[in-house]
Amino acid sequence: MGENIKNILLTGTSGFLGTHMRKHLYGCPNQWRILSINSRDGFENFEEKFANQKIDIIIHAGFSVDFQESNTDDPSKNIENTRRVLKFSEERGASYAIFLSAAGTLGVSKNSRTRNEGHFGKTDPDFIDYLNTQYIQDKIACQKIVDDLPFPAVTLYLTTVYGPSMDPNVVDRLKGLCGSNPIVVYPPGGSSFLDLRDFLNALDLILSKKPTGGMVLSSGNILFSGLYQAVLDFYKIRRRKLMTPIPLQAKVIFDLGCMRRFPSLKNMAVLKTGFGYKYYSAQRAQRLIGWSPRHTLNDSLKEVLNPSTSS
Repeated sequence: MGENIKNILLTGTSGFLGTHMRKHLYGCPNQWRILSINSRDGFENFEEKFANQKIDIIIHAGFSVDFQESNTDDPSKNIENTRRVLKFSEERGASYAIFLSAAGTLGVSKNSRTRNEGHFGKTDPDFIDYLNTQYIQDKIACQKIVDDLPFPAVTLYLTTVYGPSMDPNVVDRLKGLCGSNPIVVYPPGGSSFLDLRDFLNALDLILSKKPTGGMVLSSGNILFSGLYQAVLDFYKIRRRKLMTPIPLQAKVIFDLGCMRRFPSLKNMAVLKTGFGYKYYSAQRAQRLIGWSPRHTLNDSLKEVLNPSTSS
């Protein structure tokens, strides 16, 4: 039986997605053996730690997140670590790679049209600043490394993943809608979400079918007004909702020179995307691996806002 067990080198296992992937794959002990790189520190000595291990599959999820403006004069650790871990996996016999990228590398639309894998590295003009953030540029640069691998690989363009222990900054913003303020202000655009359970189901299908190329994983697209209303409905709270003025009226949001006077407001490139649409199509994933999302936004919010009662 042991001869059929495959070794998976999994990076980023101290993060949200990496933790859940490791736990999920541990549930198949007769199929997978997990070799973990669990933090930035783990990248310092993984070559020595796993020098005698054969690697069958590399899942690269370990990535630091920085939405400040990209600094081309300072080489990113993300790029260096990606190059090292993929080269090491190749040398240790890997035959398949899964790279967790971001749907943000496919850009942001000014209107509600969905974007797909063909939009890689492109965006509508109003959102160039977002495409040029360090995180997105690192993902784009690392994709070129993945493309040059001598063995098959798939890139997963993930939308925001909702699940237990997700980014507390996101959870706190959602819970903050239910504060004492009688008015909830929401941006006019929309975004997408990916239920953690849908993601793990896709991971199983990918490991089984080993598709190549890139594919978006998204459970759905929703206006921010709909997202905020779903949170209010979850808590059974009534609030008056007020849409943020459109960009031409809210010039301060798009004037970075003005916003630099307010250092407490960070990641302006990200905030600006609230005036656009991060809508993405998962049709290619449905076609290649037969995957389709099973969970609604309400299902996801239940997992995030009140995980003790979730199934």
